[in-house]
Amino acid sequence: MKKVTRYAFALGVIFSSCQKEESIGNQRNYVYDYPECASSSFIQFTGESDDDFVVRIRKARGFSSDEAVYLSPDYYNGDVISPDPEYMLFPLAVSSMNSEWGWERVKEYNELGEQEFCNKYFNGEKTAGMKLK
Repeated sequence: MKKVTRYAFALGVIFSSCQKEESIGNQRNYVYDYPECASSSFIQFTGESDDDFVVRIRKARGFSSDEAVYLSPDYYNGDVISPDPEYMLFPLAVSSMNSEWGWERVKEYNELGEQEFCNKYFNGEKTAGMKLK
């Protein structure tokens, strides 16, 4: 009985000293093989840049550096991130489940015009989707 108590106490100390880590990242969709738009998802680590994320996707999936990878402007859990226009298919692909990059944003894009829209959201840069149209 003493051994069981000691083991239980030791496990209690071990578990109480362990802290649960913050989330290591969020699941994010990406699209490849445009215009067929095959898609998948991958974990983007907290603090990881879009450039590093795309390099990691290419390496893990065996894509060449010539193959384009496009990122969704939000995570699987619905959190919106600051999208990098280099990896966005907007306005060719719309995040219909996302209020920030959904159909209202397409309407605004059509009303403002491409350059004014880009000035407002992307410091004048065009998205990959705008370059493909």
